[in-house]
Amino acid sequence: LKINLVYIFSIQDLGICIPAAFLVIYKIYTASEYLAEGLSIRAWWNNQRMSRITPMNAGFCAFLSVLLKLFRISETVFDITKKDLPSAKDVGDDKDAGRYTFDESVVFLPGTTILLVQLTAMVIKLLGFQPPVATQSGKHGCGLGEIFCSVYLIICYWPFLRGLFETGKYRIPLSTILKSAILTCLFVHLCQRTVPG
Repeated sequence: LKINLVYIFSIQDLGICIPAAFLVIYKIYTASEYLAEGLSIRAWWNNQRMSRITPMNAGFCAFLSVLLKLFRISETVFDITKKDLPSAKDVGDDKDAGRYTFDESVVFLPGTTILLVQLTAMVIKLLGFQPPVATQSGKHGCGLGEIFCSVYLIICYWPFLRGLFETGKYRIPLSTILKSAILTCLFVHLCQRTVPG
């Protein structure tokens, strides 16, 4: 029976390694494509980061908007707004060119909430507030995968992390932070209620 359990767990570990290997190979491939086109690693990383931020912010808000329209709670309103683009001269002189600017729009709520959830998860794990999870073999899991995913998302949401501490238009509004903090507390509370114990 012990040999069978070891065999099963080694296959499960292999099952985790295969998707991780595909992910690493894909990231290396896309980075090499950027370099082959004469683009920088920074441009590649910005694209990778935005591929996480955009679906979670704009995509989630669009989903909620369509859902509210389907239930006839609210009408979907799509306004095309003019965006002032800086000239090449202004970009060269402005050290803040390309930085995130925040306002009280609901589109920034999901991203801020995700960041706060990840930061809360890291604090809970590092301070030892999370009870160890027992595996089928009776040993306790270390949670390295969860830590890696949290750190990765925190790095992806770096503009939001900076926005928590910045001033002016580069700061996330206090109202958005408070709403995100309430959602984070609710999420943590619901997660604790579902943990068997």
